[in-house]
Amino acid sequence: MGICLSMMVVLLAGDAPAVEPGASLPGRIGALRLGGLDGKVLRVQLEPGASRLVHPLSLDETANAPVSRARLLVTGLRDESGAQVSPLSVVGADGQALQEHSVEPGGSVPLKLEADIPAPGTYEATLTLLQEGAAPSSARLVFSRPRPALNVGVDVAPVRGNTPLFGGPGEATLQFTLHEKEGRPVILSPPVLARLVLQEDGSEDAALQVLADASVLDAKGQPIEVPFVLDRRMTLPLRLRLSGLPGPGRYEGTLRVSAADAPAVDLPFVLYLREHALVAFLIIALGVVLSFLVRKYVAHERPRMVLQHRVLGLARALEELKASPAPSSRDQELLACVMQEVDAVLADVSGRAVLGGIGGRLDLLERKVACTRNWLRLRRAIDEMRPADLRAEPQARLGTVERSLREPRTTSEDLSIAETTLAGLPSELDARMRQHLSERLALFRAELHALASAPSSELALQLELQVGPRLDKVGELLDQDLRSAFEELDAARLAQASVLAERLAESLRTPAPSWIGHDAWVSLRDKVTLLLKPLREVPPPSVEAAVAAYESGLTRYLMTLGRALTDQARTRLQRVGEEPPEQRKGWQQVLDTAERVQRCASERKLPESMQALDEARSAFEEVSSLREAPRSSPASAALDAARGAHAAEGAHAGPMVSFSSPETQDDGIAQPAEEVLPSLFEEVRLFVPRLEGTPPAEGRAQLERQLATLDLLVLVLVLGMAALSGMKVLWMEAPAWGGLNDRLLAFMWGFGVHQVSHSGLANLLGRSMKQEPPAPP
Repeated sequence: MGICLSMMVVLLAGDAPAVEPGASLPGRIGALRLGGLDGKVLRVQLEPGASRLVHPLSLDETANAPVSRARLLVTGLRDESGAQVSPLSVVGADGQALQEHSVEPGGSVPLKLEADIPAPGTYEATLTLLQEGAAPSSARLVFSRPRPALNVGVDVAPVRGNTPLFGGPGEATLQFTLHEKEGRPVILSPPVLARLVLQEDGSEDAALQVLADASVLDAKGQPIEVPFVLDRRMTLPLRLRLSGLPGPGRYEGTLRVSAADAPAVDLPFVLYLREHALVAFLIIALGVVLSFLVRKYVAHERPRMVLQHRVLGLARALEELKASPAPSSRDQELLACVMQEVDAVLADVSGRAVLGGIGGRLDLLERKVACTRNWLRLRRAIDEMRPADLRAEPQARLGTVERSLREPRTTSEDLSIAETTLAGLPSELDARMRQHLSERLALFRAELHALASAPSSELALQLELQVGPRLDKVGELLDQDLRSAFEELDAARLAQASVLAERLAESLRTPAPSWIGHDAWVSLRDKVTLLLKPLREVPPPSVEAAVAAYESGLTRYLMTLGRALTDQARTRLQRVGEEPPEQRKGWQQVLDTAERVQRCASERKLPESMQALDEARSAFEEVSSLREAPRSSPASAALDAARGAHAAEGAHAGPMVSFSSPETQDDGIAQPAEEVLPSLFEEVRLFVPRLEGTPPAEGRAQLERQLATLDLLVLVLVLGMAALSGMKVLWMEAPAWGGLNDRLLAFMWGFGVHQVSHSGLANLLGRSMKQEPPAPP
């Protein structure tokens, strides 16, 4: 052929024993050796692009004896499938084919192997040496023509796998198919896993090299560990089983398919490994159950706890009202009635009662407690009002309100009337007290005017100097500050009581009247002086103490003089005998008037008593035929002053209480802070069963069973919907589902689906049922 080929011999151990170099082959005369064949297997690889095989051989005699009639037999070239594709010939140095060979002793005959290699591939042939008188010997010849590319196609199916349910390394199987695509068989080595990395966070840079166990299995599941033949147009399905994967995620790997006479083929693949479906289902179910429990708490337990909080706040307010200073029995009874209602509502709220109507009852009860607080404050203020006749109408109105508050079935209209009544009472009481103060001021001024025109001008002057300016101040404050006006009036009363008491004490230091004995007069002076002692204390006593001391001394004075007049009149009536009827009538008048003095004094009607004493003294003087002009003694002046001071019976004897609206009144009673605890959810009633004619107990039990059944059905329905839609959207659409983020998303899915509205759930179902393209392999 004239083509110079470069040959490369590769010696490999075969199954048969190797032939030692220079080994002799026995002949009739000598021994032969094939030079250029150094072993039982001769491997020759052609240069790229070459198609002609020329390989030199020699037939050498090694026994120094002639050899005749030696023959070399060569089979044809067979491809990888065993089919013969081209002949192989042994020729001499001149290129002529020889049937037999003769070798001189120690000589050598040059030979050549020649063949045409029709196509790239690996071919085999057998060379056999036949020598007379010796056993035949043979050698295997392997010739390779390099392939420019491996004529094998590889198809890889998308790879998805699941981790074990209870943890541990993951496993996955890569399904791939080998098919010969050029019509030439090929001997392939077992495919191997060349590279496998775990992608983290979807970033190319964040990749973790994975060491996994890989094994190639045939269609029957048997491992492939030796080279195999892929025949012409043959398709061979295989599996690459991967084990020891660290966890769920997206793996990128390279599958390498190689042959001895062609470059290897690297095929990239993507492996998606996700956690078991039951893990996703359980996490979604956990979210649904927790969501259901939260909704139950928000829709039922929290409203119940809010109502309990409100009821306990009312109970605490009532306890504080009970602990307020000096509550009367009437106050205690009213508070006990309201507390019974609070306890009843608390029992209903704490039990399994339906909360629908309790909110309205609690609203009414809060209004009732507020009315009770205002009622107590106003009742105490009205009880302190003086004189007592001012309290009649306000107390009657408070009684009407009290009856409404005691009634356990009070309606909203009744409470509205009570609230309106209590809200209007402070202003009415202020108006009443202002009017009363105006009348008292007018009487006080009239009294001072009367005293100024009395014979005792010295007393009138003292009262005008000490009391007059304070009354002027009362007039100025009447329309500005009612409390200050009453304080000024009390100061005027204190000053008046001090002046009158001093005047009364001075009158007792004068000689005794004609109708009372000296010893009795002295005893009266000592007792009255003792009773008036508080007025001389420093600091001065309160207004009430001063007025009480003065009135006690004046009462003792009136009682003593009235009793003395009564005794004188009775004595004179016994002495009258046959005197004219006019005298007897006069003494009887003195007796009647003196008894009236004592009676009015004992009833603390001091003005009437002093007026009766005046009449009795005049009648005594007249009937005693005392014709001299009446004298004005200090005792008479004291009586005149006392009579003027008590002309306006019913004066206020206590400090004035300023009334204001219940919201702004600060009377020491705790005002509970208004609490706003809005409801975040409204319960939706699906349907109401018809229970007409059903006994209450039976209907209640039936409702409880029905509610429990509906709650369970709703929970199962929502759990199924959330699990199915979540598995479709989250697990089935995510080939690498797993890890903390995916688990948290599944939990939030289950937790949130239970809270969505009907429209949101419909959109969710639409998304779940929509056909989406599968994830890329």
